Amino acid sequence: MWSVDVSLKPMRRDTAEKWVAWLISLRGQHGTFLLSDPISHSIQGTATAATVSGSAGDNTVSTVVTSGQTLKAGDFIGFGAGSDSTLHKVLEDYTGTGSAADLEIWPSLRKARSSVSADLTSANGLFRLSSNETAYSVDQLAVYGISFGAMEAV
Repeated sequence: MWSVDVSLKPMRRDTAEKWVAWLISLRGQHGTFLLSDPISHSIQGTATAATVSGSAGDNTVSTVVTSGQTLKAGDFIGFGAGSDSTLHKVLEDYTGTGSAADLEIWPSLRKARSSVSADLTSANGLFRLSSNETAYSVDQLAVYGISFGAMEAV
């Protein structure tokens, strides 16, 4: 299961209050939101598309990638959309053959996926706050500090 600690850069009130309102709108651990790794927007490999199939609990999925295109260990890939989104990490280098081959991912599939397109450019997962408490700080210069923890919503 994914868990993250997010610290936003210091910001002024006009920007910060939008973040504060959003955090409060989640009502602690009740609400969910989509989250991706802001540093890894694109994969390291050359693949432009991938189709994946696997059963719930599988950490190896049957994957079809165009012959010669690659996925690299450490690439993020996503399956599903909206509240069905799941975020996964590729655990080994993979070179497509144009036919189905096994690809090891983490975490394991939460539910069966049958011939779904993998999101290779903006992979995200469904998360919720890891605490029901929301806090932020404001200094003497009206600069806000906002941080929060989140975990994968499973």
